[in-house]
Amino acid sequence: MKALTVRQPWAQLILQGIKVIEVRSWVPDYRGRILVHAGNKVEEEACERLRIPKEELVKGAILGSVAIVQVLEFTQDSWERLRPLTLEVGTLSGRLLGWTLGNPILLQQPLPWRGSLGLFDVPDEVIPERVRAGRCDQT
Repeated sequence: MKALTVRQPWAQLILQGIKVIEVRSWVPDYRGRILVHAGNKVEEEACERLRIPKEELVKGAILGSVAIVQVLEFTQDSWERLRPLTLEVGTLSGRLLGWTLGNPILLQQPLPWRGSLGLFDVPDEVIPERVRAGRCDQT
């Protein structure tokens, strides 16, 4: 299964369904369900702004999965209109893309894993089937 490393607190907020657009500078060559891996770095300014205790965030682990529903290139208008869904505070700078995410599924227990740049592969057998399939049931 494909996975994406995301810095905290963004990884957690994606899986809580609060951050529904991930901002990237590149187009993924994949659509569908991906794993969300929390990287080892924490964006401390975002934690302070959003009042999230950084010491409570899981790092270096797969936290769950989410579907890449759509990818759009931001214009000045769409950036201003959609910025609340990205949780970004800055202005549009350069070519940025919004990955619209849906159907987040949180693992019951984080799975320690080493991340990577871009989309990377994680063996299916280490991920519960309900997370791979996007089912919310607890079995």
